[in-house]
Amino acid sequence: GAETVLKLMGLFGENGDIEPSDITKMYELIFNEKERKQIAELNLKFNDFQTLVMTAVNLIIGEEDERGE
Repeated sequence: GAETVLKLMGLFGENGDIEPSDITKMYELIFNEKERKQIAELNLKFNDFQTLVMTAVNLIIGEEDERGE
């Protein structure tokens, strides 16, 4: 919901910079425990994991933007 979107947006730095620890925080906000277990079983490399998380973030933030208009 909106609270999650605000938390996600708060993790972006002023220049849109994101630290690896921020990726983990976003991951924990977006995915529930069952989904995290399934993702962990994929044994993704960090770049692939980051792509997964950022794609989910973009989908969530995009959905909120569309509803707000």
